[in-house]
Amino acid sequence: VGNPELEGVQELDPETGQVSTDLVMAGYPAGSGHIDLATDHEVPGIVWAVAGATGQLIRIDQYALEDAAGAEVIHDRSTGEWSDVAAGDGLVWLLDERSSSITLYDPTARRMSQVATLTQDDIDDDLAVGEGYVWVANGDTGTVLRIDPTTGHVSDPLEVGGDYAAVATGEGAVWVLAVDDSGVG
Repeated sequence: VGNPELEGVQELDPETGQVSTDLVMAGYPAGSGHIDLATDHEVPGIVWAVAGATGQLIRIDQYALEDAAGAEVIHDRSTGEWSDVAAGDGLVWLLDERSSSITLYDPTARRMSQVATLTQDDIDDDLAVGEGYVWVANGDTGTVLRIDPTTGHVSDPLEVGGDYAAVATGEGAVWVLAVDDSGVG
């Protein structure tokens, strides 16, 4: 669980629902705002975090949470703001609202590369990876973008209607959380 007040992350025990570990990350800047987390079933034990306005991508080793060495700042940007992170197939994907771009981080090569540039209108809420594509949901326009991770080709917006707060993949489908004025729809 990303916790900006803690200036780190918390691990919850799935059986009890209680916090089992608090990790205050060394060098994690106070007041960095929004934190987003992602895991990849292909790489067990690793949690990826983006730290809002700081532009930091942080790799957290679940098996080394007892000490600050369990968290490593992989990339520290002075410009841009990664607002979301998704992981899949051993790769990490980052959504930057300021530059309207999707960036790929390859942990094996330890290399960043920009994959796609979007229009400002395309970026809003959430990022997911799965079913062979990178997905971006835009709650303001009621659309979802499908991005080919190898070519960077961005589909025309897929009209799905409503306002969206989240997108996820799994079970052979893309899932979008629809929210309207009365709540979840």
